[in-house]
Amino acid sequence: MGVTALEVPYRADAVPHRWRRPRLPRWTLPAVVGLLILGVLAGAGVRIAYVESFQPFGFGGGFIGPEPYAGNVKTATDGLAYTEYVLTGAPGATGTVAYPIGNVTDHDVRVLGVDSHDYLITSLHWALNTDAAPIPRSFPMTLKAHQSMTLLVTVTKPSYCGSGRYDAIVGIPIRYEALGVVHTYVWPLKPGSPMSQDQLPLALCYDENRPAHLR
Repeated sequence: MGVTALEVPYRADAVPHRWRRPRLPRWTLPAVVGLLILGVLAGAGVRIAYVESFQPFGFGGGFIGPEPYAGNVKTATDGLAYTEYVLTGAPGATGTVAYPIGNVTDHDVRVLGVDSHDYLITSLHWALNTDAAPIPRSFPMTLKAHQSMTLLVTVTKPSYCGSGRYDAIVGIPIRYEALGVVHTYVWPLKPGSPMSQDQLPLALCYDENRPAHLR
């Protein structure tokens, strides 16, 4: 018995094709690069905004203040709540108030002192908030993360007091350096809650005929 060879006809569609990697559109690479650049710029913008707005100060712990520390400073009350500190005496009289302040962030802060544009504050010093009798120290100083200190704010009664003019310090402008940038933050002072001193404003000039309870 003879063997017959079976010839299968050639089919073009039966030839295996070589695999080719799909080509991305030409705009894909520029789009990806653009998105990466936008991401970097957005991250840098967030970082800059954080650095510029960084404010580390909050109420400090310890044993000292807020309270009159030295000089002719008394506390005024309306009979229910403490309202302000009052610098008594004639023009030229001085007084100092102790305010506790703390660094409530995880970053160390270099405190430079009072903003020089505030002419109502004669001087600003700091003291350890754990001392029974604060020892005034000069700025600058480094307030470490979560550390507290006592601000000693000294003021002088202006020459124009006595004319019926009211003048008070309602904020302490503190200059500090943090994250490589120098800032000025105005530490707010406001009347206290009932039977609490809180961070009271400091009146330099007041109407001496106005009924007020001073102690």
